[in-house]
Amino acid sequence: MAIEFNRAHYRVTYPVAVRPTLDWEGRSSVVVDVSEHGIGFLHPDAPAEIGTIVRGILRFRSSQVIAVAGTVVRVFDGVVGVRLRTELPYSLIMEEQLYLQKRFPTRW
Repeated sequence: MAIEFNRAHYRVTYPVAVRPTLDWEGRSSVVVDVSEHGIGFLHPDAPAEIGTIVRGILRFRSSQVIAVAGTVVRVFDGVVGVRLRTELPYSLIMEEQLYLQKRFPTRW
């Protein structure tokens, strides 16, 4: 049975080879997706709880670095979903999408 998720904002999902990282609380986690208002990152060894505040530095392969803060709203299959307090720039989301389309043209 497939699970469908309705998203309010466009989400960029990253292939394993080019995933950004989130540095927070002295650890580095792999980011699997981003949108203007949220991020999803892997955290399989010590699952975060819903309502936990996450503050950190989001590092993209394009060398862009952005300070982020938000609240855990979802934990599913080792992926922690965070709703950001301040949104990521739409231009960054589009740049990331274009980068992925150029680097992985057969994926889309």
